[in-house]
Amino acid sequence: MNDRASVTLTSLTISYLIMAFAASILIAWITEDWTLFFPAIFFLSGMFALFIGFRQRFGALTKREGDDGNYLMFWGTLLMAFGTIWSVNYVYPGNLLFLFIAFLVWLALAVLLFTLNKVRR
Repeated sequence: MNDRASVTLTSLTISYLIMAFAASILIAWITEDWTLFFPAIFFLSGMFALFIGFRQRFGALTKREGDDGNYLMFWGTLLMAFGTIWSVNYVYPGNLLFLFIAFLVWLALAVLLFTLNKVRR
């Protein structure tokens, strides 16, 4: 990635994370439960990392750029999974075992899908 694109991606990331932080504070304040701040920030940050990773993986010209996209997609979906598990456990308490099983299934699918080779034309 060239320096100009790197600077643009960095400023985009910082501005998005500031907005995600503000949205998470707003969610926690409206619901009057500050424990919802963490799953909201996890989910919103994960969505951004997934989006950037998806763009890098499928728009990559080199293998390294595609690998960077895989890395971001994995961590983005991991953050989204943690945020989702936390939120579902908050709404439906007592289902932690089933959520852990769902997390293991997600992890297995993520490892499988992210290790598949990208089809190139």
